[in-house]
Amino acid sequence: MQISVVTMATTTSFIVEAARLADESIGGAESSGKGQIDTINEALYLYILAATGFMLNLTVVACIIMYKPLRRMTNAFIIHECVLDMVKCMYCVPFATSLLRDIAPSFCTVLGGSYVVIVTASGFNIVAMVCCEAYTFSESNVGGEGRGSFCCIAFGILMVYLGSVIIHLGPTIIGGDFNYNDLIGNCIFVYGTIKSYVVHAMWIVIMTLAMVGAVYYLMFFYRHVQAHSTHRLATLVRASIAISQGNVINSADIRRVVRDSLSRTRVLLIITVLFVLCWYPLFVLTLVDPMFKQPKKIYKLLTFIAWSNAAINPVVFLLFDHNINMIRFLPCVRRWQRCHHNDSMTNTPLMVPRSTRRTTFYTRSLDRRGGGEGEPPVVGGTNPREHYKRVGCRLCHEGQAHSSTHCNGGVGKGSLNRDTSMCEVHSCTV
Repeated sequence: MQISVVTMATTTSFIVEAARLADESIGGAESSGKGQIDTINEALYLYILAATGFMLNLTVVACIIMYKPLRRMTNAFIIHECVLDMVKCMYCVPFATSLLRDIAPSFCTVLGGSYVVIVTASGFNIVAMVCCEAYTFSESNVGGEGRGSFCCIAFGILMVYLGSVIIHLGPTIIGGDFNYNDLIGNCIFVYGTIKSYVVHAMWIVIMTLAMVGAVYYLMFFYRHVQAHSTHRLATLVRASIAISQGNVINSADIRRVVRDSLSRTRVLLIITVLFVLCWYPLFVLTLVDPMFKQPKKIYKLLTFIAWSNAAINPVVFLLFDHNINMIRFLPCVRRWQRCHHNDSMTNTPLMVPRSTRRTTFYTRSLDRRGGGEGEPPVVGGTNPREHYKRVGCRLCHEGQAHSSTHCNGGVGKGSLNRDTSMCEVHSCTV
């Protein structure tokens, strides 16, 4: 009797243990299947990201090359940024393949080191784009073409790569520890070691300095453009006339320069903000978690967001750049543009046509003389000097003493009567 009781108890314990092991195996199989599905979805996302980002960046490059007003050397930095983004998108292919096969790439160290250099070059290139746009606007501001030269552009791009490689040679590439992380799926810095943490922190500092430089020059560029928009267009035209020795710049061209510069400023600002929003969550998490104790899914999610930056940048150019944007082809946008066809900028005194000007003693004398000998040639059926009569005199506004030849029609017109609001200037040297 006792033997049978012991046998029953032993059998019951075996049954309970077998049921527990079966439940654990079923739960493990379910979790393993769910994890495998998640891995497949993540790899599929990276493949789609690589293909979409490559095609979008290629579209921006094609628009710049095919659209004649954009076909200038100063846009080479934008093309260079698109090429860098295409390369970054292509890095997602080996990372996705490693996730699917759960095998580290054979060239993991080279892959991780080169990716860090490419991302750094992309950050430096943003600074170069901002500086190049500021130069282009300044050249257009004084009557130049602002198209740039091949030597200057080649030197700028060379400095972007030299700066990236030289900065990373010591602390990052040589001193860095690159290895495959199967929990995240990349070959960048190893997490959880002091050496990699220090190197990673130095890389973050380098990228932060680049972004600070980009924001600084963006603010400078934006203030410079704003200073010459709307109410200061007369100064821009006067400088253009002085530099071009009397070849009057069309007001529509000046409006276009200011409008395009403001549009490009907004685009570059969005590009900079997107870089910060995509990369800095991962940077901040890396800095606050030196021992790699946070959930690995958070690291993977933030890494994927950072990689997505290369595919988002071309969308900004295609939608928001005034010359490239594809959104203007939408029917609703076309209707809105027809309703708001007139430019919002107000005419400056330098742009007022002759028919709308107030008749003065000097204009009547010029009309009686028929413009006089030696007047500038007629452009578009209108004498430029007759077309641009009234200009705000800077010297009068500042109360400075100057020769009467600069105001009120020239010599022999009596003493100079300064008007703090407006006077008639007929010399481009003022």
